[in-house]
Amino acid sequence: MQAVNKVKIKPPEGMQVRKQNGQTLNPDGELVVLNSYYRRRLKDGDLLLVEDKKAAKAAKKIETKGGK
Repeated sequence: MQAVNKVKIKPPEGMQVRKQNGQTLNPDGELVVLNSYYRRRLKDGDLLLVEDKKAAKAAKKIETKGGK
């Protein structure tokens, strides 16, 4: 089974960016599955990666405990 990589992204200030399904992305950001569509938008600068402090803290905690 493959792990699903979800990230929080948002459009740059003053831009409207469409999600893969055609709807407009929330200006405050949304959690999405990181696929080729969103990777391309991030690479082009059309989207910004938002660091989720809670998720980063949880990942660091797991890392510190050795995944136990």
